[in-house]
Amino acid sequence: MTGQGQTRPSLRADLMVLGDVIGLVACLVVLTFFRKDIPGEVVGLLSTVASIFGLCLRDAHQFEFGSSRGSREKNAVINQMANRQEGAP
Repeated sequence: MTGQGQTRPSLRADLMVLGDVIGLVACLVVLTFFRKDIPGEVVGLLSTVASIFGLCLRDAHQFEFGSSRGSREKNAVINQMANRQEGAP
């Protein structure tokens, strides 16, 4: 992943997505293996938390591959054009 206006990967964004993946997998593992041993309220809570982690991953994908990425690419093209014009005699 890259942050706004960056050409190199953003460590912070990568760690955020990694944390979302780990959290989602952890919730799903607990729900899969311990569902019968934990109260229904905890199952509901873990399902909600897993949904939140899933939504975080969705938002990260939408940012990286959606309109924000297009805007970032458009800004890069505009900056390149502006730099060419500044360098022209």
